[in-house]
Amino acid sequence: MNATVQHQIDTTAHEAMAARSPSSIFRIDTFACPRVHQSAFEDRLAIIHGYFDTLPGCLYNRVVLAAGENGDMVKIATIVEWRDRQALDAAKSAVGAFYAKSGFDPATFMAERGITGVFGVFHPVEG
Repeated sequence: MNATVQHQIDTTAHEAMAARSPSSIFRIDTFACPRVHQSAFEDRLAIIHGYFDTLPGCLYNRVVLAAGENGDMVKIATIVEWRDRQALDAAKSAVGAFYAKSGFDPATFMAERGITGVFGVFHPVEG
């Protein structure tokens, strides 16, 4: 994929969700992934994001992709909306247990493949 892929968010659907959940909180993570490891990384993201959908309080869960600035890398972002801070905290604990049970270490997985990430928690803008 040589051209940057642009993704748009359906703000109408999001506004309806936000109206139902004014205390929602977003976990948004962005990754730079060497193209050679893209498939393996996407497989791991599919596993964990599939798990998110089973957790209480997960309102929105999406993985998006854009071509990197050079042909060797891709950019991947994950966007998960949680009902509130308590749902996010419970999900963090559940994911930690999920990884421990399966013996998966995400930091090691990423480091071994040269995948870098920026992780953040965001709140909706009021008004």
